[in-house]
Parts: sequence; C-alpha cells; structure tokens
Amino acid sequence: SREETEEQFAVSPLIEYQMNSNHHQQSSTISTDVGSNHEKNDVTRLMEGGGIGALVPSGPRLVPPSGLNAIYSLQWFHTPNCPNENISNGDNDGGDVGFRSSSWLVGAGKSGLVALWDASKTNTSSNDESSESQEYYVEPVISWKGHGGRWVADARFVPPPSSSLNDHSDALVPSRLLTAGNDGTVCHWDLTTTSLKTGAPKLLAQSNKVLHSSGIFSMDVHGNISSSGGNQGAYIVTGSKDKTLAITTLDRLN
Repeated sequence: SREETEEQFAVSPLIEYQMNSNHHQQSSTISTDVGSNHEKNDVTRLMEGGGIGALVPSGPRLVPPSGLNAIYSLQWFHTPNCPNENISNGDNDGGDVGFRSSSWLVGAGKSGLVALWDASKTNTSSNDESSESQEYYVEPVISWKGHGGRWVADARFVPPPSSSLNDHSDALVPSRLLTAGNDGTVCHWDLTTTSLKTGAPKLLAQSNKVLHSSGIFSMDVHGNISSSGGNQGAYIVTGSKDKTLAITTLDRLN
C-alpha cells in the first residue's frame, strides 16, 4: 500500500547538533587568516629565500565514515555576514553582504559516500600527554551513500537565501547540498531532515540522462536560493566524461 512505501523523515542530526552547541559554534568560527605572527614570520622567511617549507597539519584530522577510503571533493560552508559586518580578510567595506568560511566541511568520494564534519569540535587522542604530540580527530556529524556509482566527484553547498540574514543563527549550519557522481546525475539534498530508515538527508531532486549520458567529473554552483524559496537563483555547471559541459538551475534538475 501507499502507507507502507511512503518514506518517513525526521529532523536532521545537523539541526539537532547545531541546537545543542550553538553557543560554542558562534565562538569557534574558523578564521581564514594565516594565523599567528609566528606563522606569518615563517611564511615571510620562506618568501625571502629562507628555504623550502613543507605543509604541516596545524588543525584537526577528519575521520572518514566506513567505506569512504578516498575523498575526491572537499568544501567549506560559507556563511553570510550580516550587513555592515566586516569580513575577517578585509574585503568587505561594511556596506555589502559578504561571506566567510564556517567550521562546517563536506567531503565526498569513493563508494558514492558523502560526509559532513564540524571542524570546531575535536576529540583529543594521544599516547603522550604533551600538547606538542596531541592529535585531534573529528568524527562526521552525518554521512550517507548519495550515489549509486563508484564515486562522488563533487559536493557543493548551496548558499542560503539572503533572507537568512534576518536570523543569522539559521545561516550558521548548511541546509542544502548538491552532489555529482559517476552515475552521471546531480542530487539536491535537504540537510535539515533525514530519513528514519536510511539516515540520509531528504533527496529533493535528481537529474536524469538528459543532463549527461556519462559520469560527472566536476561541478560548481553560482548564486543562491531565492528569498521566496524558489530554486531559480542558483546555477549549476557540470563537466562530464561524455565530453560535454552543462549549465542548469535547481528547479530544472528533474
């Protein structure tokens, strides 16, 4: 019957997580600045010919969910600044609405898996009690199988509507996500609600073979969801191994 096949949804773990740690989240927004004066001095010395440096992890390490043995795509979620709020990198003159990186990160890759982490929350694990040797690990808040193919090529957050500036707390956690995979489709996910059966976010739309006849290798998103709640404001561009590029909007994914 219809009642047996209709899927049931509940509030997403992302929303519950944000509600439980909202006060800590606001004080733990990750800055995109270089860092301390010591780090800046190291960079300056390298630029002045002081030697060749190597990238050294300076933050937490992400723990992938089981099966996500290779991550092909990573993106920070960018939260909108309120009008007249200065951006940390100084690009905003105070009169425009800008964007800044938050602590939320999405990763996707092998086996069609997608995961979201909050990089401001860390679990410390170390055999040595000295702070220099401590390693910080972050478990995903939510993960799911998003595509039927062998991998997900790209995952991109859809910027929230400008109306979210009226309640800035709502914009601190991502609500919409796009993924593109080897199955040749683009999926539009509602991160605010998840399936009681699978734990996956609600799938709002999925493209068909009209968009691409083969796997998608890359994707980008421009614009945001319109203030009225429509999808026309966000444009999606994809590149496929069918040797084509495609530009579409959220409302035309079906």
